[in-house]
Amino acid sequence: MDALDVANFFIEMTNADDEGCMTNLKLNKLVYFAQAWSLAKLGRPLFEEDAQAWQHGPVIPSVYRAFSPCGRERISETAGEYDDSKYSEEERDLLLDVTEKYCSYSALGLRDLTHKKGSAWSQTYSEAKTNKIPKDLIKEDVKGDHLDSFNDHMDEIAAKIPIEGYRNEQGKLVLPTDPYPEWDDDHDRC
Repeated sequence: MDALDVANFFIEMTNADDEGCMTNLKLNKLVYFAQAWSLAKLGRPLFEEDAQAWQHGPVIPSVYRAFSPCGRERISETAGEYDDSKYSEEERDLLLDVTEKYCSYSALGLRDLTHKKGSAWSQTYSEAKTNKIPKDLIKEDVKGDHLDSFNDHMDEIAAKIPIEGYRNEQGKLVLPTDPYPEWDDDHDRC
C-alpha cells in the first residue's frame, strides 16, 4: 500500500457522506495521522513515503501533488481507481478508527493539532527548507492519546438494539410476523 491508497480511503469515506468535505490540507493531515497511529498501534508504517514539514503542517508529497489541481476546493474523486482490497482487515480497521477520531475536525483544526508545541512538525519545520519528519517522531505525536475502535463502538450500538424473535429447531432466527399486515408494498413504513 502507498500513501495514495490511504488518501483514497479517506476520500471514499468522506464522499459517502453528502455533507463531507475533503480538501488537500485536510487529506494530508488525515494520512499523516493514519501513519502515526499505524506506527503506534501496529508497530509499522502504513506506507514508506516520508512526511515532510511544510508551512501548514505535515505533508505527504505524492498526496499533495495528486490533489493540488483541486486547490482549496473539495476533492470529489480518488486518485485513480479505488480498490478496497488493498487494505488488510487490520489496516481497514485502523483507517476506520482514524476516520472516526479525526474526520469531524476541519482542515484548520487538524492543522492546529499538528502544530502543537513539541509535535513532530514543530521539531522539524524550518522556513528555509523542507525537512523530512522522522517516523519515530511521528509515532510520538499520538503517544498517550487514545484511538477508539470503530468496530467496538458498532458492537456496543448493536448490543443495545433489541431483536425480537426466537431460534427454531435448526438454530435460525425467526422474526415475528409483520405488525402491519394490512399495508401492501406500495406504502412506506416508518
